[in-house]
Amino acid sequence: AQVVACGSPAEHPCAVLRVRWTPDPSRGARGFASAGEDGVVRVWRVSEDDGGAEGGDAPTCASRLEPHGAEVYACEYLAEDPARIVTCAEDEVALWDVERGRKVHVHRCGTGPGRADVPSRWRNADAFGCSASGDGRRVACTCSDGSVHVLDVRQDGFRNASIAHVHEAMACGCAFDDDGRRLASVDVRGQARVYDVRASRMRCAWDVGAPLFSCTYGERGGAEALYCTARDGRMHVCVDEPVPSVADVVPVLPKGSALLCCASWKDWILAAGEAMRDPSYGPFVCAPVQERASSLHAWTTRASHVDDVRG
Repeated sequence: AQVVACGSPAEHPCAVLRVRWTPDPSRGARGFASAGEDGVVRVWRVSEDDGGAEGGDAPTCASRLEPHGAEVYACEYLAEDPARIVTCAEDEVALWDVERGRKVHVHRCGTGPGRADVPSRWRNADAFGCSASGDGRRVACTCSDGSVHVLDVRQDGFRNASIAHVHEAMACGCAFDDDGRRLASVDVRGQARVYDVRASRMRCAWDVGAPLFSCTYGERGGAEALYCTARDGRMHVCVDEPVPSVADVVPVLPKGSALLCCASWKDWILAAGEAMRDPSYGPFVCAPVQERASSLHAWTTRASHVDDVRG
């Protein structure tokens, strides 16, 4: 692994909760967006003249999307459009015009008093994860009350908001498959579900046996599979054909660590984790164990090779 750019702590003086690469760099928008604990989403531009060398030019903060009023737990670009991004903070899902730095539209996930078994600060259906379909026409978000919301996206905002289904525990992450037909979601009780968006019905579910924090679709043996990160430091790989099953469990982190987030890119699966003290509920109520390093893991779906990068 090679560090090609690092941002200044003065420009990002807080914990980073989510990072997303800017889509379609051929349009002159090479960079990424970072969601911060301070309630700000920063959009960064990376110099084309970094030469790929370690310690290259630092990215510049091109714009700041604020205010959110609370930690931003998720951000997601819409399809191949670097000018539109969706963010999640408290119970608010917001569509932003990146170039103008303003909110286009807001959807509120709060539907009632919330779950009694959820910490009080997240009881109002706070949105913890979001995913956009490949064509950018739909956005889904998972909430602390267990609900999974699906929104149609238009140029001027969200339409036809609906609740696809409700988990029996806090829902942490979701992912559309490549064609946007299936929507997966995971919760802190260890259940992964797949919802058929077009047919408006539940397709299948798995009980993994460990709290799940995020998920992404990737390839396994020439077929599509759902990769889920868990509190047990493992990547659980679920398939629904010919029958729903947990096809593989990849040990990634040592005991006492949690694997928090993951993403897929071409033939690669990426996952990141942090050693955490007493992760009894989820990744947001734990203190990092300072004496142990966080880690980034990457492996190709064509082989069982895993490369670790620790920092």
